[in-house]
Amino acid sequence: MSELETNTAFEESHETVDFIPPAREGLPAGYRMRADRHYVDELTSEDLRRKPSVVPPPQSVGSKPSVGSERSADLFKSLSEELAAVESARRLLADKGPAIARRAAFDLIEVHTARAAWLIQATRFVESEAPQPDRRQPLGTLIDDLVERFAPEGRLRGVTLRARVDDRAYSTRFDAHALSIGLAGAVVALLPFVDADEEPALHVDATRSTGSLTVHIVHRSTRLDTTSAERFFDQTWTMRPGGWPAALGMLTLKRAVEHHGGNVDFEVRQGEARLRLIFP
Repeated sequence: MSELETNTAFEESHETVDFIPPAREGLPAGYRMRADRHYVDELTSEDLRRKPSVVPPPQSVGSKPSVGSERSADLFKSLSEELAAVESARRLLADKGPAIARRAAFDLIEVHTARAAWLIQATRFVESEAPQPDRRQPLGTLIDDLVERFAPEGRLRGVTLRARVDDRAYSTRFDAHALSIGLAGAVVALLPFVDADEEPALHVDATRSTGSLTVHIVHRSTRLDTTSAERFFDQTWTMRPGGWPAALGMLTLKRAVEHHGGNVDFEVRQGEARLRLIFP
């Protein structure tokens, strides 16, 4: 297919949301985002109250920590950072500064609270032996929701999230809980690599052809070399940009795709990083 035909087909696809953030004014001097945008309502959900996160008891001195205990320690550390960021934003509101600064503070609280909720949900999801099936929703609805929830994150980072889903892909139904957490995990894992150029952006493009459905998540990146790209799914990559939350995002995405019988791969070519999700 020629480039012109590809662009024409892309424009004819179903456009879900095109969120473009305004300038990042009103933030504290030197502020750098530590969180990514997800599920702010989950912290107060009935599901979380029914099933609180359980941290295993301390192990004896000299024993080797289990994977579960290491993950619990990482979760506790990350949650502490998110809650500290919420408290810092709350102080901004108490200062009663200009309206734009208060708007930024509200966004900070929403982003970091949502990130804390996602961390809990994602950790539980990757540790469960068999994720419980949830209601099924159209892919287009789940991607619309992802873009909407990313809005405060985008305003603070100055990153655009664009999503286009063709009609056949839009109506394909997936386990809502699993794929929502997985798509959010993809954003967490990829954001540290997004170039801070004039128009930093993530592009989500979903299409359905005979026999399969493919979701591409693409962004420009000069921070990824071949070695880094090869280690994207490596759980032992200790120097991963974004740290443990980014690794958890990668694991969550992989688990969610496999939960639906699909597979996922990642490649970098000519300064463009492409995450590809393939579903039967």
